[in-house]
Amino acid sequence: MSFVGEAKSGIDLLVSAWSWFRGRRDPVRDQAKRLIDAFEAHGIKRQQIVRVLPKEFRLSPGDFSTADKLKGNLTPSLLDWSAEYLVLNRAWLDGTDEQPQQRIEAHKNGDDVAKWLQRRLEAAPNVYRKIYVWAESDLVARVPPTGLLSQVYVEDKPGLDGNELSRFWMLSTEWPAAHLPCQATMLHVAKLAEPMRIQVIGRVVPEKVLRRLESGRIFAAQAEKHAGRLWHPQDVVPRWPER
Repeated sequence: MSFVGEAKSGIDLLVSAWSWFRGRRDPVRDQAKRLIDAFEAHGIKRQQIVRVLPKEFRLSPGDFSTADKLKGNLTPSLLDWSAEYLVLNRAWLDGTDEQPQQRIEAHKNGDDVAKWLQRRLEAAPNVYRKIYVWAESDLVARVPPTGLLSQVYVEDKPGLDGNELSRFWMLSTEWPAAHLPCQATMLHVAKLAEPMRIQVIGRVVPEKVLRRLESGRIFAAQAEKHAGRLWHPQDVVPRWPER
């Protein structure tokens, strides 16, 4: 690495450390930064946020240019609206929870998931919806599988300038891919989705990305950008590994 590259890396680390330190000292600034980061992770740049806000908030693009400028304009209603719009864990915006995504835990609660999916159909009848199954390998081809299995419900609706806004709900929490009950739950949810015409799509995602997602260090929208090869979750046959 060149001297210039090393210097830039060092400066970036110092900036990140200073930003973290300021957030620890100023929780309202941290709220503002989390809000801006969330919108940008979902494809809405900070200068565009005012375009999706209801007019009653009376904010300008400049108010979202930095966390320092936004923190003076934060209100509970703005945070509430943003959490609903992006499907965020409201407590995460407050800095009292480490998980940014809303979670509807499917494991051992299949009937509840069926009711929840039906409510989503009624609440948003005109969106394209799908369920992703993310794993570090094709669970059909690799036995026993390794790493984590993440099941994510997604709704796509019109966004800015002809783009789509994808909203994500986690249906799993750190499921081991080789754990047979987790595989069975994944298949149960896929079966529930079929009569509802919800497509279930398997994608290979790097293990380090899944671990960052499950630990709350990245958004599902960011994890989706790392999705690779397709596979078919419906073809998984849970079976004990050979000894």
